[in-house]
Amino acid sequence: FDNLYAIGRTSIVVYAITTSEGSVLIDSGYPGQEESVLLAGMAQLGFDPNEIETVIIAHGHADHYGGAALLQSRYGARIAIGAEDWDLMEQAAQSGDTRAQPARDIEVRDGEPIALGDTAITPILIPGHTPGSLGLIFPVRDGDEAHMAALFGGTILLSGRISDEGLEQYIDSLERFGSVASEMGVDAEIQNHPLFDGMPEKLAQLATRRSGDPHPFVLADGSYERFTHVIANCTRAELARRATR
Repeated sequence: FDNLYAIGRTSIVVYAITTSEGSVLIDSGYPGQEESVLLAGMAQLGFDPNEIETVIIAHGHADHYGGAALLQSRYGARIAIGAEDWDLMEQAAQSGDTRAQPARDIEVRDGEPIALGDTAITPILIPGHTPGSLGLIFPVRDGDEAHMAALFGGTILLSGRISDEGLEQYIDSLERFGSVASEMGVDAEIQNHPLFDGMPEKLAQLATRRSGDPHPFVLADGSYERFTHVIANCTRAELARRATR
């Protein structure tokens, strides 16, 4: 979109949202790939990392917070994570996880917008994958058209690692986030794990898009809630499968 850029690789994407007063990143990629992927991608797009004001981490796993410590220490970016996932990261460090973690900074609260310049990003707590996972809703632009985008930042890719209780909580979060997205008029879907929603194909369509063509990231029926319902129903099927073992 005119104010949204994607940086990364096929397994994980960092989003940059441009505002009238600097940039906001969603996630920061893998540890050890700050120079080769994150900063290199920003340079390719012409972004100055000194203009990053805030980095919102969708959840407290290393593939999402990997570059946050560098962005915080080198460029002065503020780091925003759900309070429960700040705790999760600190527990991991105390257990011997030596991967660089940012110093505790902004604690994201459910429904309290993170505002920068002309843009407000609304975080919704979506526990399940981790206790402090976040869904994010924010405006995007496509020429003269305005849309509302949503990113469910706690997607579970490997359900075998999650307990039954965690999956039940995940379903509740999916249903709630879908409902909030519907209320806020979300009509565009993005993911930080490209393999989950066919992002490579959408990017290919975007690259060859002509004037008047539909935007591949805008939902044809305008229903983000349908997207979350499908994931919730697949998760219910996984729980039913476990019950028959």
